[in-house]
Amino acid sequence: MADSPNNPNSKRPDGGTLAPRAMPTRSSIVAPARNASKMAGPLAGNPGATPVTHSKHDAKHRLLAKLSKVRPMSASAQRVLALTSNPDVDIATIADAISGDPSLATETLRIANSAIYRRSYPIDDLRRAVMSIGLEQTRSMATAMALLGTVSSNHPLFEDLHGTSVLAATLAGLLTTELFEVEKSTAFVAGLLSEMGAMACLMVDDDYAAIRRSVTGGPLDRERVEFEAYGMTTWEVGGQLLAKNHVPNAIVEAVAQPTDLRQRDVPALARITVFSRSAAPLILTAEREGKLADTRSALDELAKLAGLEVSPDTLVALCDWATSSASLMLGGSSF
Repeated sequence: MADSPNNPNSKRPDGGTLAPRAMPTRSSIVAPARNASKMAGPLAGNPGATPVTHSKHDAKHRLLAKLSKVRPMSASAQRVLALTSNPDVDIATIADAISGDPSLATETLRIANSAIYRRSYPIDDLRRAVMSIGLEQTRSMATAMALLGTVSSNHPLFEDLHGTSVLAATLAGLLTTELFEVEKSTAFVAGLLSEMGAMACLMVDDDYAAIRRSVTGGPLDRERVEFEAYGMTTWEVGGQLLAKNHVPNAIVEAVAQPTDLRQRDVPALARITVFSRSAAPLILTAEREGKLADTRSALDELAKLAGLEVSPDTLVALCDWATSSASLMLGGSSF
């Protein structure tokens, strides 16, 4: 019988069988199930992944050792996080702290003016931006932006990953208009951090760009290729980095999830995050080619894989809206 997510005897790449899994915690990020099923279109994966060998085990430990050297957050970002942890702090103090970091100030204003908040008027004052976003949400967003500031690379792939993250964040925030149980800023942050692991790997591992070039299919194929190289996916890597930096556990879990969530009992935040990070590269390619309307069936496949019940027409409309908003957040540049 062929492996499939519906088959309780489906095999993992390490030779074991898929079984019900506990949700990951800060200290233990659960490795995703490896789906080797054949799927059409953008979900196409390559079946028959080989078992984890000692070389993969060693590669995993070498990668984690390199990642331990990722530089800490900036002093100004740490001050913002410390201030926002105090429930008695006033908005003016936080705004002043944010203003001390030009990059953080710019991003805060862009987020406050993004499509997920549906402003009828522009916000150009940091105090109003913080009031608009909210204290807890400002802290989460400041954490996300500070963490992204700890990774950098001159490789062209890094710019692509950044653009993908911004688009995934915007799309995730907009999806909360369909899934009301998720707070929009939390979804935004999870989407923004969804490629944190890939960015970090690109920074510390010279081979990661070649690893990504060998991905010929969609997110399932990417999982297979990364697992072959590292014994883990970059989404798991991202989850570990976020947990290490005390990011809220709900966001850690969402980022670390595998692509196929159909047989998993996970929160809506995880499903939104997985769909958004999977759809973003597809949307970017379609946007460049002027074929966004042609992605309807592909987006529907990705939504089903993530366990989202949103109509294809709605998905296309939200993706179109997200693309325009993300472009503005990137300074008006096209993807």
